[in-house]
Amino acid sequence: MNRSYEVEYCNLELRFDRRNIQDLIRNLIQEGYSLYWSDSGQQLILSIRAGRKLLKLKFQRVARQI
Repeated sequence: MNRSYEVEYCNLELRFDRRNIQDLIRNLIQEGYSLYWSDSGQQLILSIRAGRKLLKLKFQRVARQI
């Protein structure tokens, strides 16, 4: 069964820790997606090739709250 979901949101804030992002990258690679990333320390940009489409996910580093 081929499941595909497409969702579009704006002004949405999601919080992930480094482990979640590493798991996401690992799962995408296992599913056969071609991807690369750029980490500037303040922002991580994950570029994923999905067929002819290039998707970019941008993760902004935020200060940890106690």
